[in-house]
Amino acid sequence: MIDRFARFQNECADVFIETAEHFQPSEEKLVAICSDQFNFIANRSNAIIELLKIDALWDAQILVRPLLESCVKICFLCFQSKADRAVACHEYEEILGIINALKLHDKACKSISGTDTEAHPSLKSLVLSEKQLSELLAKVPKKKLKEVESKWGFTRMMVQLDERFEADFKMAPFTSFAHTYGLSSHLIHADEMGLGAMRARAKLKEPQRSIVEKSHHIALLDAVAGSAMVSAMALSRAAEFNLKKAYVLYEKYRRVHDGSY
Repeated sequence: MIDRFARFQNECADVFIETAEHFQPSEEKLVAICSDQFNFIANRSNAIIELLKIDALWDAQILVRPLLESCVKICFLCFQSKADRAVACHEYEEILGIINALKLHDKACKSISGTDTEAHPSLKSLVLSEKQLSELLAKVPKKKLKEVESKWGFTRMMVQLDERFEADFKMAPFTSFAHTYGLSSHLIHADEMGLGAMRARAKLKEPQRSIVEKSHHIALLDAVAGSAMVSAMALSRAAEFNLKKAYVLYEKYRRVHDGSY
């Protein structure tokens, strides 16, 4: 089963790479960002597959959230109109970086002020000088900060993308990923829902436990194959290239699930 999903993932990667090479001369920045994100997806996917080979399902589950977040970013950028792509790329590369630096500055200041001991150098390095702070705030005023954060909010992006995929490809991929993404988040935070899911699984008796674990395997492989597929489809749509292959990928995706791929 792993081999079937992995072969499909590789086929999706071939479509993505071929499309990126065609699209790169006209949309260099967009292709660079999406390719970087796709490489991140590929590496996380390979790690998930290796963990599944040793039945480390919960460890593999933790990697699903960053994998899907990269996939959503690719799709969000690719579904921007031609006129808006440059702005979206600038927001991703510049504005979100500034927002992150400002947040890290605030957190570092709070941490330093809340302790009597000497702050660690790595923490001090996050604190901005007054000049740096004023320069960044000038680039991203509070109103702009809130607008960009709202626009790039993960849940909002997923809802928008499902609408676009439904309109263009007659599918809503991110709705189907919502549960596995949520479980990954709970495990990352080691909260009651995440640990509770692990405890509940451990209490299951056979054959129920094997049935649930097989379903979990499939869900994780689905995240691997699905993220590669929708990323390739989104880039093909933006490039207006390989669209026939993109549609065929979805048909093959169904065959991966029924075992006929």
